[in-house]
Formats: sequence, structure tokens, C-alpha cells
Amino acid sequence: MGKESYTLKFEGFWREGTERDMPQASGVFCVFDARMIFATGAMKPEKLIYIGTAGNASKALDNHPNKPDWKKHLKPGNHICYSFARVPVDKMTRVMATLVHHHKPPENEQYVKVFPFDRTHILLAGQVATLGAFVTVKKSKSII
Repeated sequence: MGKESYTLKFEGFWREGTERDMPQASGVFCVFDARMIFATGAMKPEKLIYIGTAGNASKALDNHPNKPDWKKHLKPGNHICYSFARVPVDKMTRVMATLVHHHKPPENEQYVKVFPFDRTHILLAGQVATLGAFVTVKKSKSII
């Protein structure tokens, strides 16, 4: 596999109910607990809940089966909102795994404790919210 680096530009934010407005593209999406700024209608993400992949973000999130679980993490009065970064299908799993291992969202299980890929560096841009500017994760040592 070897070391790999990626640059992601996150688009967003989309409030639950507007998933059909999201890109019909492959990539990585983030689910946040967010509050609405009523003066502008903009969403302000406060907590990362889940990171996933989709071949078509719009379709995948429109009827995602985990929405009820995500809603359990919302503060009173807050809403689910999404951000999305385009990633080629063959790179989605590694990119998602890197972000999950680094951030450890409460609704992700896979890749939280073990990262099976070689060193991976991701530069983040755009609507990154609570994600930060970059992430670097090294391969986990074998657990016997």
C-alpha cells in the first residue's frame, strides 16, 4: 500500500431534509449535531457524530438507516447537518478510515481502535467545521 496523502475540500452544510441537494458523487460525508443561526439560516456544526462513505451522497443520505441513531446525539433544539468531500471510489475507505481513527465519532465502530493502512495524511479545506486543517494517522501495530 505505502504512504499516501490526500487533499479534501468539504462542501456544506446541508440540513437534514435537504439531502437531495447534496452532490450526486462519490466521497466521504460527515454527520454533525448543529444549531441553526436563525438570522442567516446557516448551520453551525457543534459535534461530529458519524463519518461515512457513499457512491452517491445525495441518495445515500436521503434515506440512511442510521438517522435514528444519529439523532440520539443531538442537543435539544439542534439539527442533523452534513458536509461532503468528493473522493474517488477506490480511495473512499482509506480516507474515511483515516478520519474515523483520528476523530473517533460516537456512531462509528470500525477503524476507531485499529487503523490497517500505512501512514496517511489528509489536508482538509472548505467546510471543515470541527475537523481541523489536517490529519495524519499511522498504521496500528498488530494486536495478537
